[in-house]
Amino acid sequence: MRDSLESLFAKEYIPLQSQFLFKDRAASGERINWRQLMNVDLDRVVKEIDLPTLETLLSNITFASLERDDIDRLGDSHFLKLFRVAQMTIEYLLYTQDYFQSVNKVLDTKGREWHSQARELEGRLRAKAEELKLLKKELKIKQKTLGTYEYLMRLPPDQEQNVIKCRHCTKFFLSKSYLQKHYQRHHPQADFFKEYQEDHPNSQAQQQNQALEMQATVNQRLEQMAHSMAEEREAKS
Repeated sequence: MRDSLESLFAKEYIPLQSQFLFKDRAASGERINWRQLMNVDLDRVVKEIDLPTLETLLSNITFASLERDDIDRLGDSHFLKLFRVAQMTIEYLLYTQDYFQSVNKVLDTKGREWHSQARELEGRLRAKAEELKLLKKELKIKQKTLGTYEYLMRLPPDQEQNVIKCRHCTKFFLSKSYLQKHYQRHHPQADFFKEYQEDHPNSQAQQQNQALEMQATVNQRLEQMAHSMAEEREAKS
């Protein structure tokens, strides 16, 4: 986990060279721009914190080559000013380094927090997706059961009801032979012959009550699911 986070913030967004190399200043042929250097009022730069002016000197001083003839033909004032500019530049670079280190620590901390929150939300979304899948499956079964109840409720009150309900799930069967096969496939641990030694036909009133109870259960589960999904949307926003 730590390696992946460091890769995220250190490599993908801040690509660096694999190895630092000092430039060959003699080969570059660049010389110090003494005229530009001597024209800068360093006291004013310090007083006004004129960093843009200091930055204009930075590249030339950093990569220019100082030759022997510069020492022979220039006075001490030039080198004193060059040394002072170098000090100011190093001070500015150290400040910049400390600043970006502080910013990097803050961003790294925030990045880890966001990464952790994202993983937590992903886990919750996966759990909700699984819950939704189970609820859809359960709803499908309940709808089939309700359809059976509705069919039974449409029959005449005086008509004998021979439909048999499984005692371990919500399914109905028109005969014991179908029910026995259902037990063998889905409830092998149950004793079919012991549970159904004699018929227990349900009255229409009982079937109506069961249908209402089943419908109320389905509606309650759907309301709970809608409320949970609404809370998830509020949490994301």
